[in-house]
Amino acid sequence: MQCKTSQSPYLEGIVGCQVVLNASSFSSQERDLGDEYGWKQVHGDVFRPATYPMLFSALIGTGYQTSIVSLCVITFAILGELYTEYVYRSLFPEKSNV
Repeated sequence: MQCKTSQSPYLEGIVGCQVVLNASSFSSQERDLGDEYGWKQVHGDVFRPATYPMLFSALIGTGYQTSIVSLCVITFAILGELYTEYVYRSLFPEKSNV
């Protein structure tokens, strides 16, 4: 089996240049963080209260309701289709064999 070559060497060149530039900038930005890394950097933002708590709760509630209603509609549509097929087969057994 033969390996295929890339279809776009131009894009490969662009991506390769970006990788080299980013790798060199990351190595020059290394610094000693000591104990200030990971969880210690983000714990203040995680437990920060919302600026507009009523708006935040309304958006969360709206999203939750929309997702639950969507799932219910999809579920009932699937069940309705299956139920209709079952009822049709039970009412007209001679036509369901076709």
